Amino acid sequence: QAMQKYILVIVISAVGLGMLFFAFFALFLNKRVLAPLKHIEESATRFIHNSDVLKNPDQLIMDDPGVHTGDELESLSDTLQNMASSMRDYTESIISNKYRMESMQREMTQVSDLALKDSLTGVKNKNAFEKAKESLDNDIEHGIARFAILFVDINFLKTINDTYGHKYGDLYIKNVCKLICNSFPLSNVYRIGGDEFIAILEHGESE
Repeated sequence: QAMQKYILVIVISAVGLGMLFFAFFALFLNKRVLAPLKHIEESATRFIHNSDVLKNPDQLIMDDPGVHTGDELESLSDTLQNMASSMRDYTESIISNKYRMESMQREMTQVSDLALKDSLTGVKNKNAFEKAKESLDNDIEHGIARFAILFVDINFLKTINDTYGHKYGDLYIKNVCKLICNSFPLSNVYRIGGDEFIAILEHGESE
């Protein structure tokens, strides 16, 4: 009976120590593994959500999970934060390059427009007329051309320049150009020389 009681005490003690060990092990596992993993998951989930919702890269920041375990989990947390920071920098770079490209495109468009515009009158110049001729030639070739050409040569421009100066000569040119544009508001007007204008009459204005 003494032996049985002794064995029973040993078994109960062993079971109690085992349960106590597993309890401490569970607490240790939760504190050092499960809880840090949960914090990392929550931070990563919020970051993914913000990356879909927020439009400003400056707000695209991954929260610090607060993992300071000094082991691989802390290293994983730091790696994820560094990766999130790199993604934010990369996104900022893409947006910056996009704005830069759009700005360059606008500048190129402005330069192209200036290259096809007469600086004095604001109407299209000879280069623009050469481009228009190519389009008209293509329409003629395909039998779909419907237009007329108006050629205007200003008289007495040299006399005005010599008598009153180029300031009034320029004013004369601009007023004649304005008269042509007002007479044919639906058609393109081109200044192809110092005192020469061409209007391509379309949209019914050639009738």
